[in-house]
Amino acid sequence: MKLLSLVCLLSVLLAVAYSQCPTFYTDYNQQGNSFQLCSTGNVPSQYNDQVSSFVVPAGYTVQLYSDYNNGGQGFGPYAQGSYNVPANFNDQLSSVIVYRAQTQPQDQNQNQNQNQNQNCPTFYTDYNLGGSRFQLCSSGNVPAAFNDQVSSFVVPQGYRIQLYSNSGNRGRSVGPYTRGAFNVPANFNDQLSSVTVTRICPTFYTDANLQGNSFTLCSSGNVPAAYNDQISSLYVPAGYQVRLYADGGRRGQSIGPYRKGTYNTIPANFNDRVSSIAVTVTRN
Repeated sequence: MKLLSLVCLLSVLLAVAYSQCPTFYTDYNQQGNSFQLCSTGNVPSQYNDQVSSFVVPAGYTVQLYSDYNNGGQGFGPYAQGSYNVPANFNDQLSSVIVYRAQTQPQDQNQNQNQNQNQNCPTFYTDYNLGGSRFQLCSSGNVPAAFNDQVSSFVVPQGYRIQLYSNSGNRGRSVGPYTRGAFNVPANFNDQLSSVTVTRICPTFYTDANLQGNSFTLCSSGNVPAAYNDQISSLYVPAGYQVRLYADGGRRGQSIGPYRKGTYNTIPANFNDRVSSIAVTVTRN
C-alpha cells in the first residue's frame, strides 16, 4: 500500500512539473489538441504546421520558427503569458527554442511593443533572459536607460552581433555572436554601451562576381519585383542552402542547392531568369 501511494505521489509530482512547460494548441485561444515542449526542439510531426496558440509559464521564454531546426521565419521571444499566434504565422510552426529564464511578467502593452520587431537581436538586464529588455535591429548605441546594464541576449537566425564597452562601437569588445541565447561574459557584464548588428542571410547580385545591386533573403520567397529575372551571382553564408527557381512560388525549372560559398556566376542558361528562391537552414 505504501509503495502504491509513493508511486501515485511521484506520478502527480511529475505531472505537475510537466504541466509547467510551454504548451502549444492547434486552435486559437488555447483550444484543440495540445502538446508541450520543455526544451528546444522540433514540433512533434503530427502537430507540424498546426499551432494557433500557446502558453508560456513563469520561468520560460520561447522563440518560434517556421522551419525545422530553428530555421526560417522567427517570432518572439515570448515570456510568461497566453498568446494567439500572429495571423501571418498561424499553422506554420515547426520548431521552438525554449529558454529557462527568470522572466518577469509584462503587461499587454509591453508585449505588443516587444512583438513589433520580433526578429531582431534582443537584450536583457538579467542573466538567462530575465529582467527588462530592448531590441536593436541595426548597429547603434544601447538606449540610455539600458546603458551598462545588459547581462544576456538572444541572436536570431540571420544576424551576427559584436558587443562594445563604449558608445560608437569603441572600447573593449566581445563577439561575434550568431544564432543562439547567451549570457554576457562575467568580465563584460553590465558594461555594454553599443552593438554592431550585421545581417548574414544569403545575398543575391544582379551582376557576376558579386557586383551590381543586391538583396538578401533569410527565408523562402519570391525575388523582389525590382530584381526579378536579374540575378547573376550569389553568396550563401554558413547555415544556409538555397535553390533557385525560374518561376514565382518556387515553381518551374530550378538549379541548386547552393551551399556555403561564393558563386561568382550561375549557369548561362539560368542567368537573369530567377523569380523565386527556396532558403533552407542547414547545420553547416
